[in-house]
Amino acid sequence: MRKLGVWIHPKELASELQVEKVIRNLKAAGFNLAAVLVKGTDGRVFFESERAIEKHMAFDFLKHITKRGREEGIEVHAWFVVFAEGYKSLRGLLSKKPELAVVDEAGTRFGWMCPSREEVHEYLLDLFREILEKYEVDGIHLDY
Repeated sequence: MRKLGVWIHPKELASELQVEKVIRNLKAAGFNLAAVLVKGTDGRVFFESERAIEKHMAFDFLKHITKRGREEGIEVHAWFVVFAEGYKSLRGLLSKKPELAVVDEAGTRFGWMCPSREEVHEYLLDLFREILEKYEVDGIHLDY
């Protein structure tokens, strides 16, 4: 089966009605895959998380979009911006643990988690596990 997908940012999905409209539009346009942002470049997560430092949720859109997607034959993938936690500023996990930030040649820390740090791996794996345990996603999309 041919896959036709789209990326979706949750800031446009603040209610069940908006989720319903998006799913209807995707179905009508022939899409069968939606990669939905669950962790952005600023370190905020857009799902119910016990582990994440910064959360942004108007309501549990991921619960509704996975349910409606399944009903309409649209795969829903959780889209993570993996190492970014604020780009130039320290946000998310880095706001609490700046020692986990990448350091440039001048010794300045910036908003990317250092990929060689075990604690960073564990943090990300915890977020992935939360998604897989709490939501019926069809895949995980890793960005950056």
